[in-house]
Amino acid sequence: MAVGVSGGPDSLVLLHLLNRLRPLLDLRLHVGHLHHGLRPDADADAEFVAQTAAEWGLPCTVERADIAALAGAMHLSIEEAGRIARYAFLARLALTVAVGHNADDQAETVLMHLLRGAGLGGLRGMLPKTGNVIRPLLATPRADIEAYAAAHALAPRTDPTNADTAYFRNRLRHELIPILQTYNPAIRSILNRTAQVAAGDYDLLQTALDAAWAETLAAPPGQVISFRLTRWRAHPEALQRALLRRAVAHLRPGLRDVDYIPIENAVRWIQNGESGHTADLLGGLCVRLAGPTLSIAAWADTPSLADEPIETSLALPGVTRFLQWQATATLETDSPPPRAAPWTAHLDPALGPFVLRTRHRGDRFQPLGMNGHTLKLSDFMINRKIPVQARSHWPLLANSTHILWVPGHRLAEQARLATGPGPLAKIVIAPID
Repeated sequence: MAVGVSGGPDSLVLLHLLNRLRPLLDLRLHVGHLHHGLRPDADADAEFVAQTAAEWGLPCTVERADIAALAGAMHLSIEEAGRIARYAFLARLALTVAVGHNADDQAETVLMHLLRGAGLGGLRGMLPKTGNVIRPLLATPRADIEAYAAAHALAPRTDPTNADTAYFRNRLRHELIPILQTYNPAIRSILNRTAQVAAGDYDLLQTALDAAWAETLAAPPGQVISFRLTRWRAHPEALQRALLRRAVAHLRPGLRDVDYIPIENAVRWIQNGESGHTADLLGGLCVRLAGPTLSIAAWADTPSLADEPIETSLALPGVTRFLQWQATATLETDSPPPRAAPWTAHLDPALGPFVLRTRHRGDRFQPLGMNGHTLKLSDFMINRKIPVQARSHWPLLANSTHILWVPGHRLAEQARLATGPGPLAKIVIAPID
């Protein structure tokens, strides 16, 4: 286990406690200290941590990082760049990382997220365990930690920047929270309880979100997240917001503290927006409405977003959801009727594997019964009077080489049935209510 130690009271007490528990829990501890190079006394901090680890018989790694340069290169605040570098460094030392966040830190974090307009995810604050990171002192007030340090004659280092109110967290700690304590002396405890309640509610929402995500996605997520617009609009607003937040998290995994306002603005716009229009979301992302599909992607991807091919494998046998359509595929041994319904097709399974997809630029189609004549798919759609706004999202059944069926209209010459034994793939496509 790697223990992040800055030399301050929280991390020093955490290390002392874990070292005392080491024989009982059979812990293998490794002290990690990241030298940020930001303060004149940073060298002394690193030397103090290394010396303490040696006195306690623990291995220690001190690594230097130019946090100021990292912040500039990544366009981040010093605090955020330091956090990213610190966790990356500790993760290289061990599979499990312990850090010294306490209950006062938690109260400040919840308040920061509240002021930024975060949803339930932000109001949870920090979690006792996030991935490989554990926070054993998260429920322990700072006063108790300082009392423990004094009782065990620990002499932690003092970081003078903790008093600098130029930093947002320090302003909360030294200015706002004391004011709030005049309204309620237990404000820190209340903020911690808020985090616990929000965490429980968030877990409940995630269960509903998982189901909504699965049924609303129009295609597997990639650089573009595509939702079936009708299903998205049918969800309660809370789930609409949650779906957008998950899409943002998928496309911008490093983005933290997503504000309420851009999500809310996007929800309102999507509810009433018209096909073909695009609007800003956040973090270089945009939302676009195209026919029956709501797409979320980077602005750089939007010029071709309306014609962005969407594809999913057809389950045979099985049920496949695709945009606002559902395909039911079975294997049949009976002979097909002489004239199938326009939304039903019988194909030789050997033509597969099959996919459902939207049109590609330059697609051509060879309709059955036209003596091998091939024409542009776009011309076929015009001839069949498929509405303009529906063409880019019309379902097409295809294999790796040909469009085999334009549902509702015509099979391809390549899908012509040969006489012979064996089951046929029966595919029925219907709109999803």
